Amino acid sequence: MAHFPDQDTLLSAPDDAFHKIAPFTMIYGASGTRRAAALAGVKTSGQIYADWTQGELFRAVGVIFRHGVRHLVMPMLGPSQFEEATPEYHKYLWRWFVDGLAGENALAHYQSEGWRVRIVCSQLIPNVQMAGQRLIENTPFDSPHTLWCYVVPDYNQPWEWLLQSVSQSKAINRSEAMLAMYGEKIPSAEIYIGTGKLQMSSLQLPPLLVNGPLQCYWSQ
Repeated sequence: MAHFPDQDTLLSAPDDAFHKIAPFTMIYGASGTRRAAALAGVKTSGQIYADWTQGELFRAVGVIFRHGVRHLVMPMLGPSQFEEATPEYHKYLWRWFVDGLAGENALAHYQSEGWRVRIVCSQLIPNVQMAGQRLIENTPFDSPHTLWCYVVPDYNQPWEWLLQSVSQSKAINRSEAMLAMYGEKIPSAEIYIGTGKLQMSSLQLPPLLVNGPLQCYWSQ
């Protein structure tokens, strides 16, 4: 049985001290970025907001990977964002997502940090097919750290992606279905950390990624 140090020891420990107890796969469901931007004095629209969001993403991912997580799954866009009525936000949402995640600045950052980055089922989402391929081609293939970006335009789509992947591959078990859907077998997620409301859905939990106990925590 692993020994878990007390809180004071953890807070003063170097990053690599966490590697023995870090989950192999973690889901981080961050939300409320516009509220956070407003509190930070950042205008919540336009390129300044997009750049600020990208910087916050890089910072959070860097902290989590430094503490030993190997696969980080991040729900990034969901149905509520795509139903947003604010004209500028709705008009540029896809462009901000693609440029922020797979633009030249982002690719340079991934190369510098040694991160592998993937968009879940990008091959099945027309608006991010090219971005998904760009990430495959321009991020380290053998990195020990992979960021899985999860974008869900409609709540039904994750199940449609799963059924399509299973049908095309003729998968007969979870491992084969995962290989068809994600391109590899990802260890079951052990920890979910969310912000905002205490809620779960197909947006927060991608199909097949939980195959055992999932500890869930939220912060405000």
